[in-house]
Amino acid sequence: MTIRLVALLSILAVPFSAQPMCNPCIVQQSSSIASATFPSSVAFSKDGCLAIANANPGNNTVTIYKPNSDCTVPTNPIATLTSLSGVNQPGQVAFSPTGCLAVLNIDTVTLYKVDPTTCTAQDVAVTTLTNANGLDSPVALAFSPNGCLAVANRGNDTVTIYKVDPATCSVDVTPVATLDTTNGINSPVAVAFSSTGCLAVANTGILSDGTDSTVTLYKVNADCTVDDTPAFTFDTTYGIVNPTALAFSTSSACLAVANKGVIGDGTDSTVTVYIIDIATCSFGGSSENDHSTLTNASGISNPTSVVFSPNECLAVANAGSLNDGSDSTVTIYTVNTGFCTVADSANSTLTNASGISNPASVAFSPSGCLAVANSGTQNNDDSVTLYTVDPSTCSTPDAATATIANKSSLISASDLAFSPSGCLAVPQGGFGIVSIYTISSDCTTTATPAVDLRSFSPNVIASAFSSNGCLAVADEGGVANGTDSTVKIYKVDPATCTTQDNPVSTLTNASGISNPRALAYSASGCLVVANTGVIGDGSDSTVTFYKTNTADCTTPDTALFTLTSADGINLPTAIAFSTTDCLAIANSGNNTVNLYTIDPVTCKPTATGTITNGVVSPLSLAFSSTDCLAVGNLVMNSTNTVTLYKVDTATCSAQNNPLVTLTDADVIFAFSSQGCFAVVNGARTNVNIYSIDSATCSLSATPLSTLGEAQGLGSVQDLAYSPSGCLAVSNTGGSQPGIILFKNNCTPTPTVTPLPVNKKFSCLARAILNKYCTAN
Repeated sequence: MTIRLVALLSILAVPFSAQPMCNPCIVQQSSSIASATFPSSVAFSKDGCLAIANANPGNNTVTIYKPNSDCTVPTNPIATLTSLSGVNQPGQVAFSPTGCLAVLNIDTVTLYKVDPTTCTAQDVAVTTLTNANGLDSPVALAFSPNGCLAVANRGNDTVTIYKVDPATCSVDVTPVATLDTTNGINSPVAVAFSSTGCLAVANTGILSDGTDSTVTLYKVNADCTVDDTPAFTFDTTYGIVNPTALAFSTSSACLAVANKGVIGDGTDSTVTVYIIDIATCSFGGSSENDHSTLTNASGISNPTSVVFSPNECLAVANAGSLNDGSDSTVTIYTVNTGFCTVADSANSTLTNASGISNPASVAFSPSGCLAVANSGTQNNDDSVTLYTVDPSTCSTPDAATATIANKSSLISASDLAFSPSGCLAVPQGGFGIVSIYTISSDCTTTATPAVDLRSFSPNVIASAFSSNGCLAVADEGGVANGTDSTVKIYKVDPATCTTQDNPVSTLTNASGISNPRALAYSASGCLVVANTGVIGDGSDSTVTFYKTNTADCTTPDTALFTLTSADGINLPTAIAFSTTDCLAIANSGNNTVNLYTIDPVTCKPTATGTITNGVVSPLSLAFSSTDCLAVGNLVMNSTNTVTLYKVDTATCSAQNNPLVTLTDADVIFAFSSQGCFAVVNGARTNVNIYSIDSATCSLSATPLSTLGEAQGLGSVQDLAYSPSGCLAVSNTGGSQPGIILFKNNCTPTPTVTPLPVNKKFSCLARAILNKYCTAN
């Protein structure tokens, strides 16, 4: 199954029902920046640059560092922005998706262009926003995924939204939209965007008892305009009392709110976590009690900042109740991102002994480094401390069987693809690498990959092999509007699994590629690419068709055919071909699976039917060798399901009712050519393997085999069968984080050849969305 779960949640209208990936979220200090002067805010760019706002009036700087992969930093900053650069008592810093740095000053907002590779910055602000541009005592800011800048203004009770040029970092100084008291704004103190563009605003209100406190949600459009009416309002009945900070999870499905309370000593402080319907930007629960609450007993005490890690650990900065900061902490919790439930007790607690002293801000890097801005007690013990959060301990540790592990370049293995000759391709988001391994017939492999392809962005997301071994790799690129999206095609040697570093063909935005999420080859070499587009509602989604030369893998860069929303395409998330070249396309935006025949010569698709019954936000597809079609469904506020349908090989049509529905199942599965069906359970801790009846598509009454903790599994990301029946399991938890190989048949046995992959995975199973799946 070719699906990268983390990258897909970002486009779904429902949250992903998955087990947490951070248990126990063990943390170790790796570095300290003692030269920071009253640091008030820290922020990481998507490329790992660390910006620190130093608010001491005698310092007035923003310093920029480039942390190393082990979360250490050099002694001196790479860049320093001063008052000559427009910095004036900076209170907050934030990076846009393209690396623009916004600095919230005492009465202005200044923007700077930061080099993503070197972390150097221009000395002069590209744009300065002032009161003339709608600001009035600005207190918070945040960037949306497509570069909209929201600023909370305490002075005039507004939130102003600006359009930022992603290339130059210049700003149209006239707000595109302004939210005020008529739109639910009431003394705003914090703003946050989800990865899908939902805007959350924390409003403390004006009453000392916090009874008029709210958090308001808004849907922000791609052009930075916003619906005037809040999509939803959380008030005190939902646990909101004097909110101070908020953050969305990487999957966008969870919203964490830090509530100071009213007593003052922190005993009534809370952090409340809500499930969000990311399609409507409204509350996804069923009642006001349908949320999680962390209390003083959970380690919460006057929280000042909250943040989610790439693998969805929740970190909370707690100022505590004592002026000397001796009881201040940073607490880290496990989050079940499917239902946004949180463990009652902290998995890790950083204290004074860990370097914590009155923490004001927390931030995670794309690779999982945790940075804490400590304001200290008398401006002489202030610092920024960095910690490694080890995602390899996010599940029960145990002994390993056959695992790809310990390779510094492999950080995310949530998408697997086998070639006809048994080459295994593993796209690795975060570092922009695709590793190819040679898998033997006995399901063993060599210690190193046959080749590492490194010409991708951190958002390389999916891969597919053609019947003659051409490898196509989908890369979303780093620009929110999808203009740098690509599909690159390589010719892979079937015997050695090696290939040239440079692709033989590259499909670009001009070729019709726009945020590609899935791709597949027909038997005749037709390449089909699912493009989700950039608007978010699916109206610009497409499926594009290309013809790959079976001899040299070259592919013309013009789409032969394009399916659009007029053809029923809406946020396509998965594509699959049957052995008879029936084409299935899963559309998460309209809850359908479309079926087509495809001309083997021209690649022209012809619609043959649509499956709707049993289909709910479909995320994954797979055909068996006998044309049974499995659909993975993401079901909101419930367990996910897998539904099976029988496709007529002559007409490529199917009955509209599922023949089988698995309820204790996730959206991760694979068919073997030997008649086995492997599916991950709802907790994503086990792989259940059934036999499948080729005529009826029915499964054996019980699994013939179950792989779980004893085999080293802890948090399964993906599955794939080789042509000879080797089962590859991508796993980020348990005792064997990495890729575990099992021999064929429906009662597999593990092989023991270790495959080199990094044990520090930071991938959700992302989940299907921030769109980055990264780790050290």
